[in-house]
Amino acid sequence: MRLHGWEASHDWEFETKSIGHSYALYKPYEPTDSRLHQILCQLVEKMGKRLRDGGYRAQGIRISCLFTNYTSWNHGEKLSHPLFVSTQLYQESRRILLKAPNKAVRLLAVTGYFLTQDLYKQETLLTEEQRKTDLTRALDVIDARWGDFTVFPARMLCMEQRVVDRIAFGGVRQLSNVIASEAKQSRS
Repeated sequence: MRLHGWEASHDWEFETKSIGHSYALYKPYEPTDSRLHQILCQLVEKMGKRLRDGGYRAQGIRISCLFTNYTSWNHGEKLSHPLFVSTQLYQESRRILLKAPNKAVRLLAVTGYFLTQDLYKQETLLTEEQRKTDLTRALDVIDARWGDFTVFPARMLCMEQRVVDRIAFGGVRQLSNVIASEAKQSRS
């Protein structure tokens, strides 16, 4: 890189544009199958946690599917307002997934985009919105203390497949947080 005038050792800072997770299924399921919805729920929970850890809200959701016949489908939608609560993110993600062709899914990915870094900014005076914010904060504190998925949605009960964390390629800002969290859990 020095040949072209770029300093290779320079630490570049890039703005986070999207946060997402993907999972390669051992057994393929169609988009209408509740077992795929359980996996989607777990992916969305992980994405939501990373959004909140970074102080972000997502105003766009994208679902990508790779089918067993090696065709693919992806669809994203910009939402009317930014979201950070996992249940709302899941509802929007599921709504988009149900638009996919009815083919067996081999790989499922969910991404939040149009990120804004104003996570706990109060936009309304409605108590319902404040309750959702407070509940989400409390659940994140519990997960930080006792480990991921200590408290989880009922739709994830009796899951056949568990979405495990993978090492991402490219710049991962939260990697140091993940390593510290895993070290803390192993000492407990």
